[in-house]
Amino acid sequence: MQDSLYRSMQGKIRIQKMSSMIFLDTETTGLLKPDAAEMQYQPHMTEFCGVKVDFETLEQIDALEYFCKIPVPVPEFITKITGINDEMLANEKPFVYKYDEMCEFFLGTKYVVAHNLMFDLRVLYDELERIDRSMMFPWPFKWICTVEASMPIEHRRLRLPLLHEHYYGHVPAKSHRAYDDVHTLIKCYSALRKDGLVD
Repeated sequence: MQDSLYRSMQGKIRIQKMSSMIFLDTETTGLLKPDAAEMQYQPHMTEFCGVKVDFETLEQIDALEYFCKIPVPVPEFITKITGINDEMLANEKPFVYKYDEMCEFFLGTKYVVAHNLMFDLRVLYDELERIDRSMMFPWPFKWICTVEASMPIEHRRLRLPLLHEHYYGHVPAKSHRAYDDVHTLIKCYSALRKDGLVD
């Protein structure tokens, strides 16, 4: 019975690998420091949003969104940009309590997409490093950065609101929050795909 259950689970994972992708965004306490900087000086993740979609249709399959309690105050300039403050995080759980849910969400997904992907994945990697889980996490093995993919449009790095404006004629009504930026990202990815700039 265990063998048949294992085969069934593996089959579901293989199907997901071929058919799902995760769009994600993080909000943090600041910009990344140089790689040589000690972990305590790297930014902390305050908010995560991931939306899992069907690869072909981009229809939503699942979603995961949460705040993280962090061991440092949220800088005032970050609060001005994102609206996230210490009070909003005070009763949330630290990232370590989100680990199992994150693994379940990512397991079996082939693609991960973000705008400035290396920033968001490095933020996530650092949070995993802080709990000694970076090498155990089920990372998707195909990474797509929409900043890089959109470079041919104006031959420069476009911020997400400007990429949205290029395709839809206006900047998004809301930005600098993970949920809003992920849904803007999905719209922009769809447009990039139609132009043949992404898979």
